[in-house]
Amino acid sequence: MEKESRINIDKLGNELITEKKDPEEILNEGMDLLKKGKIQQAIEFFDEVIKLNPHKADLWFHLGEAYESCEYFETAIKCFDEAIRLRKL
Repeated sequence: MEKESRINIDKLGNELITEKKDPEEILNEGMDLLKKGKIQQAIEFFDEVIKLNPHKADLWFHLGEAYESCEYFETAIKCFDEAIRLRKL
């Protein structure tokens, strides 16, 4: 199966496989996970959607929010910086 058509989340003992979803659906699932406090899983979804759309600033912003919420501040800042850089293009 194509790499971008599957997301395998197995961190924290969870298994969730999403098959053949468009980037918007993957983003929405990531946002839902973030709201539920499932930060590591949300990060995996945001990483996957960024692989599909690396030039969308809002995706980097959401990834930064996820990292910020688990106190990975340096990584969050890098994501926010990338979002700002992309907005200026």
